[in-house]
Amino acid sequence: QFLYFIGAMSIVLFLVLGAVVVGATPWWEPASIFDDNTTDRLLLLSNATRLSYVSTHGSYYNPSDANATLAQAGWIRGHEENPEFGFHAIAFVNPAAARLLIAIRGTDLNVSGLSGQADVCADHFLWDAPPDFANFSGAPDFCAKFNRSTLDYFGAARSFLASAKASYPGYHVLLTGHSLGAGLAAMLALWPSSGACPGPANDGAAVFSAPDYLYALRRRTNESFGDAQAYRVAVVADEFDPVFYRAKERAFEGMVGWRGLWVESQTGAPSVACEVCDLVEHAKSLETPFCFACMLTRHVFSHYEALVASGGVPKNISRVQLCTGSETCRQNPCASPCCG
Repeated sequence: QFLYFIGAMSIVLFLVLGAVVVGATPWWEPASIFDDNTTDRLLLLSNATRLSYVSTHGSYYNPSDANATLAQAGWIRGHEENPEFGFHAIAFVNPAAARLLIAIRGTDLNVSGLSGQADVCADHFLWDAPPDFANFSGAPDFCAKFNRSTLDYFGAARSFLASAKASYPGYHVLLTGHSLGAGLAAMLALWPSSGACPGPANDGAAVFSAPDYLYALRRRTNESFGDAQAYRVAVVADEFDPVFYRAKERAFEGMVGWRGLWVESQTGAPSVACEVCDLVEHAKSLETPFCFACMLTRHVFSHYEALVASGGVPKNISRVQLCTGSETCRQNPCASPCCG
């Protein structure tokens, strides 16, 4: 009877777990965040991104948000990576829909503490320096005190995604984040998994003001990341955001996918600092005086949180493509070289 009971329970568990996987609700395509009728989607992403800042260790930590989850119904807080310094992320779980929303924290700009220092160093090796963690030229002196594993945020992001998916098998995964977190989320959305015909192990990324993620990816793999995968990433940004300036400057080397911009009629005229940064300084460094001043008004996440809360959606929408044949690739990822 005991063996019969165990066998019966195994069947029940199989049916229950199977129902969860079969009944999983796929995420909407990232580009749908530009739809005027779906501002609730931007609010969901904004809420998750905010918590990645205020409920993890660092300069923005707020103890009252330590265990907070999304305000929208049905979401609980799940897997998280929350060290004193280094890579930070939170996975939010919706069991009824079998969905995961992974929010990756952006840069802590306060370099007086270890959290901000590690983030700034990770930014250096992601967007500026070769990803071998061997050359600290151009990096702040404090970067030398961190080991390679601490500064390998992309490696940490891949491990976090794999662990979260293993904890919730069959769930659909969407990635989000701001700035550094947005860049990492976009990289994960395009990064190939193993297999004869590789494809990303998630439903894509919808993010706020991502750095030039395609440039960073191409230094780590021989994949083409063509138009076939463009639909997997959607980036929203203020058109005067210096991080957007830089990604735009690198053009096809910097990004691929959908892009929506909040424009001057929605955000107001740019400051002198933003104009100088756009015309002169962003080609040098985002840390130059005018660019940094512009970032404090146009790039910080509180600015994007306010834009989303106002109910407006980006108006200037475009798609950056590298080759043709996306619909064929989407339906059959092995159909052409453009499919990565």
